Amino acid sequence: MLTQQNLQIHADLNAFAYVLMLFISLLIPNLSYGFAMPEAALIKIKQQHGIQAVSNIKAWETLINKHRHESDLKKLRLVTDFFNKYKPISDQKLWNKTNYWATPVELLERGAGDCEDYVIAKYFTLKTMGVSIDKLRLVYATSHKLKQPHMVLAYYETPGSDPFILDNLTNWISYGSERPDLIPIYTFNGENVWFSLKKKGKKVVSSTKSVYLWQDLLNKMRKEQIPEEMIQ
Repeated sequence: MLTQQNLQIHADLNAFAYVLMLFISLLIPNLSYGFAMPEAALIKIKQQHGIQAVSNIKAWETLINKHRHESDLKKLRLVTDFFNKYKPISDQKLWNKTNYWATPVELLERGAGDCEDYVIAKYFTLKTMGVSIDKLRLVYATSHKLKQPHMVLAYYETPGSDPFILDNLTNWISYGSERPDLIPIYTFNGENVWFSLKKKGKKVVSSTKSVYLWQDLLNKMRKEQIPEEMIQ
C-alpha cells in the first residue's frame, strides 16, 4: 500500500528524472556540433571547388570533434596522417606566387599545398583540439637535404625538451635531434617569434603582429568564416 510519504518520494524522483533529461537534451546538441564551418561557407566552397572540397572539410571537422580528448601524442599522430595524404606542390604552381601562406580551408579545398600550408593546418588543428600553443612552434628552417628553405611543426612536451617534428614529407614523427638536416632560422606560434640568430648572447624574440604573412593569414581565415575558436 502506497503511503503519502512514498507518493511524495515517487513524485520527487519523477521531477528529478524530468530535469535530468531536459538538461541532457540541451547539452547533447551543443556537444554534437562542436567545431564546424558555417553552412553558408560550405555552400560557397561547393560552388567554387566542388563536392570533394566539402568532403575534405567535413572529414577535418570530424577529426577535430572526435579526438579532442585523446592524448597530445595521439593527436600528433592523427593530424599527421590526416594532412600528409594531400599532395605537396609549390606555391608557384598552385598560386602563381613565390611565397603564399594558405589557410587550412584553402589546403583542403585544393587537396594540395606547400610545406608551410601543411604546418599551418596542423598547428591550427592541434590548437583547436586542445593542444596548448605554448607547446607548438612553426619552424622555418634550411633543409640540407632539399637544399632550400623548409617548414615543419615542432611539439615540445616541456619547454626544454627535445621536440617532436611533424613534416609533410614523411609520416615519421621524429625528435628534433634526429633531424640534423634541418637548421632552424626562426620559430613562432600564434603569439611570438623566436629568431635563432642571437643578439648579445640572447635569442631575439618579437610578436607575430610584426609578421605580415601571419596577419594576412588570420584575416583570410576570418573572411572564410572559420570558427573564432581556431583563430583566437
